Amino acid sequence: MYDFVVIHSTLTQINTPLQLIDNYLPLQQVPLNQKVITHPPFKIQLKSTMRKAILTLGIIVGAWAPLVSQAQLNIHAGQKLLVANRLNHIHFNNSNQELDLEEAFISSELPVRVVNASTLDVLAPKVEENGPSAIIKITFNEEVYEFSFQLKTQVGPEVAVYSENRDLIGKKGILASTQQFIFEPQPDPELLENAPNTQRYRVSRVKLTLANGMRPLGDFEYTAENLQRGIADLNKLYHRSSRTPQPGDRIVIEVLEMLEMQADNSVVAIQPTVPPRSIPIR
Repeated sequence: MYDFVVIHSTLTQINTPLQLIDNYLPLQQVPLNQKVITHPPFKIQLKSTMRKAILTLGIIVGAWAPLVSQAQLNIHAGQKLLVANRLNHIHFNNSNQELDLEEAFISSELPVRVVNASTLDVLAPKVEENGPSAIIKITFNEEVYEFSFQLKTQVGPEVAVYSENRDLIGKKGILASTQQFIFEPQPDPELLENAPNTQRYRVSRVKLTLANGMRPLGDFEYTAENLQRGIADLNKLYHRSSRTPQPGDRIVIEVLEMLEMQADNSVVAIQPTVPPRSIPIR
């Protein structure tokens, strides 16, 4: 039970000419024979108008506050896909920057680890084991947010090869005067759009062989030290060969190793799935 206290107030009538002067104004001595203005002074009208405006503004703000609060609590995940059989780095954000995963309750079908206030590490299994999707629920500020992620098996990236002039090297081959090969891994387009931090590769070891027909003329194995920015200097191969390249020769490319930057920015070596290629010299 609550006790209510009622405060009674009484109004005392003042039978003097001063009773017509509002209390918001300074009291002044008014001679008895002076006529007193009986309409409300301008200052009183202004105060009354301001009170109404403030009250109206309070009502409007009160009515919109729930809508503004609801809009500010929208939380978004930085990606929609999880790469199967590996660690995924997911960043969450919301408009008012109040999200704190370290203070939230997280329910997940997959193993998760809180990295910081807005980032989760999620270990996704093979697609066959867990189905095509996974759900993560975050409870924060008494609100539950549910996120559904598609699981996708990642296949090793293809490797595009360019000349020093940025010409894509294909079946037509190269000129004998070509000096460089540039190796660029080609990420999965869908993963690049929906899980960009899983698509960071670099060719770290490649073997080139100069051959004429079935007869090898020489070879050279490029490592991370002499593959800066994926560029292979063909003169290293030619110096190891029995002669300079001639039209009708070919260069066999074998990608032996690639480096992949993980979600936590650690680098691991992976076995590429790129088959050997033969580039004719014309």
